[in-house]
Amino acid sequence: MSNILAPVNFSDASNNAALYAAQLAKDLNMSLILLHVISVPLTIPPVPLPGEMYDDMRRDTMNQLKILADQLQSATDVKAELVVEMGSLGFQIETTIQHYNPRMLVMGISVESATRVFFSSNVFETFKELHVPLLVIGEDVIYTKPERIALAFDFASDTNFHAASIVDYCKQYDARLDVVHVNKKPENVTLVKVQDLKITLSGVNADVHLIDDEIVEAGLHRYLAINKTDQLILLPQDHGFFEFHTSETKRLLWKFNVPIVVMR
Repeated sequence: MSNILAPVNFSDASNNAALYAAQLAKDLNMSLILLHVISVPLTIPPVPLPGEMYDDMRRDTMNQLKILADQLQSATDVKAELVVEMGSLGFQIETTIQHYNPRMLVMGISVESATRVFFSSNVFETFKELHVPLLVIGEDVIYTKPERIALAFDFASDTNFHAASIVDYCKQYDARLDVVHVNKKPENVTLVKVQDLKITLSGVNADVHLIDDEIVEAGLHRYLAINKTDQLILLPQDHGFFEFHTSETKRLLWKFNVPIVVMR
């Protein structure tokens, strides 16, 4: 059975993302896996911690995870599998993905959590290399079944994107796809390019929208303000705003009021 992986750290933003993941799992008839990673020092302390302390930490964390899982099951009727690991968050997420092969990864973000290890530079670099879709859920985002999904697209640079992954992602929801291109400077996107893109994305009901704005983020905000969108797909390997300093990338993610799908 296909599954959704939701790493949690018990913050409000994380719990909201876990609820989103549970509701999504119910709608897609998938199983849910909740993962919590207990951070441990990367260097050996002068006095090694006793094994009993690690056992206590693992047991306490599992109890917290069970409480969260019970709340999610009460709200959605979805029973989650619980996983507790110790070590580096990025490494353990990667290892868990390899073991469970989830269809997607769902995580929460807030202005506060963005300054913590949950979205530290090392972890963020790991996310950019993921080969499963990452859904970033803002702390105020409320779940709605995805019916319209927007794709931030750049006709000048998005030439090697994996169209089949985007088509498959939209088809699992039976959602339509709105491709949004922001013109950062006066330029013409030819009808031929638009038609070629639609052919590349054949298999999903797709439309193309052209927005004029010098700032990509501002253009996307204007589009989202006037169009119903349940999720926004970003392609980090090509879009300039993902090459900003990590704090700028995080700022971008939490400013949108819809789930952000980071897709390689």
